[in-house]
Amino acid sequence: MTGRLASARTALDHQKSWFADLRRQVADGTPFALVNADAPQEIFRAAGMPYVVNQWWSSIISAKRLSGRYLGALREHGLPDDNEQYSALPLAEAMTGGDDRPYGGLPMPSLVLVERTGDGLHRMFDIWRSEFGVPVHVLESSAAGAVPVNWWDLMPRQWEQAVGTDRLDLLERELEAVADRVEALTGRPLSLEALDEVMRLSNEQAEWNRRTRDLIAAAPRCPIRVNDAIPAVMIPQWHRGTR
Repeated sequence: MTGRLASARTALDHQKSWFADLRRQVADGTPFALVNADAPQEIFRAAGMPYVVNQWWSSIISAKRLSGRYLGALREHGLPDDNEQYSALPLAEAMTGGDDRPYGGLPMPSLVLVERTGDGLHRMFDIWRSEFGVPVHVLESSAAGAVPVNWWDLMPRQWEQAVGTDRLDLLERELEAVADRVEALTGRPLSLEALDEVMRLSNEQAEWNRRTRDLIAAAPRCPIRVNDAIPAVMIPQWHRGTR
């Protein structure tokens, strides 16, 4: 097999043009968020507030072979360069600056959103506030006392059984707080009708991902290469909720 799948190339080309448009919007005064991969991105989508996924931008930095220099910037600021490297690179880029930043560089965000999956990750995102004055919103990452052995079968629709009522109630309150913060930044109320459509499209995309996964898993040999699968799957994941 030679060459790159057309779907992967299309995804990469779309991402470049999308990011250029995002930079233009931010330059015109549109607020935008830097969010972790597990953040409730659908709220931003429904509110019409652009966002960049922290780990995607880390992958762009790595692809441009700038990660070594940026991690060095963390060391120069007295910060560890061996903890959460995949998540730390956008912060390191902001500390480094320079004219060689990928795609012109990540604009300074209006809000940073992270899930508290560890002390190191929480502290890293808090540096956006202490160093650059960017507001940080932290979501809890509550752990279940016991996890069902077949949790992957339950997660699509049986949330109460898979996650538990207390954890769902906590997340609901936290999502409401995120929505309040987004409304304050955009200056307009969040449309529940728009959110409903975004969620419908996100669920539809997830179903197609599941079907495609099952096709690949059932194939006698892997029909695509990893460097085709990653951009063809992950880039659309960051645009879920759109057509």
